[in-house]
Amino acid sequence: MCNAERLRRGFISNGSCPFCPGALEDRDHLFRKSTAAKQVWSGLLPYEEIQRREDMPFTEWFSLNLAGGVRSDYMCEWSSLFAITGVAAYLGMLMENGSWVLPTIEAECGAILKGLQIAWSRGYGRVIVETDSALVVKWLREETLPHGPLLNILEQCKREIGRQ
Repeated sequence: MCNAERLRRGFISNGSCPFCPGALEDRDHLFRKSTAAKQVWSGLLPYEEIQRREDMPFTEWFSLNLAGGVRSDYMCEWSSLFAITGVAAYLGMLMENGSWVLPTIEAECGAILKGLQIAWSRGYGRVIVETDSALVVKWLREETLPHGPLLNILEQCKREIGRQ
């Protein structure tokens, strides 16, 4: 889930990309417009192909790439290379200091955040948070949070915990 979607769902208060100051982190930014994505695609595609597709709507760009039709200097179909690269780039975003940070951690943080927001809105003055994720507990106790896709939601959780 990208930060724009987290913002839409009320999990976070800032939908910007943690790596590209001022940019909204939506699907298009993650897969095509971010500095990291541009570096990946520039290593795989001729410059003309990148320029030709730059202003396409995201869904059209994504569908076109999955359908193929791009000249590739690699020994496989472009649609396969596109899918593999996209998955690898996404999985790369789920790593923190060489350790995997799985999407279930994000769900855990989202549930904690939503639970705290509900508790405060119902007037509870003190709440005990329970989770079976030692990693989430560690992050919520530490002063320094990991950079990456979970930064915004962890910051929001810490702010909510601080309301106690």
